[in-house]
Amino acid sequence: MKDEEIYNASVNQWGDDFNITVAIGELAELITAITDWQRGRHDIKPVMEEIVDVQLMLNQLRNILDAEPMYKALWRYKVDRLKQRLEGGIFDPKKGKRLK
Repeated sequence: MKDEEIYNASVNQWGDDFNITVAIGELAELITAITDWQRGRHDIKPVMEEIVDVQLMLNQLRNILDAEPMYKALWRYKVDRLKQRLEGGIFDPKKGKRLK
């Protein structure tokens, strides 16, 4: 079974609401893992495990929302905006002001 088929099967078996609730829980677990790691409470493995869990749930959410063209357009926009910031300095968060 391909990954996309697995995401579809999860949504078909457990439904949208359940998968959305699980996604929210996984995001909370990632926040906790990052915070604990940042505070030196554990190594990076729990963070990576939660990143994988969140990515799986994000893929399922993309399936539930059925808006892939919008996702791709927004992804491109956000990556291009980041690139522009890196190259030309639209906004410097350290200085808290626009640079150009």
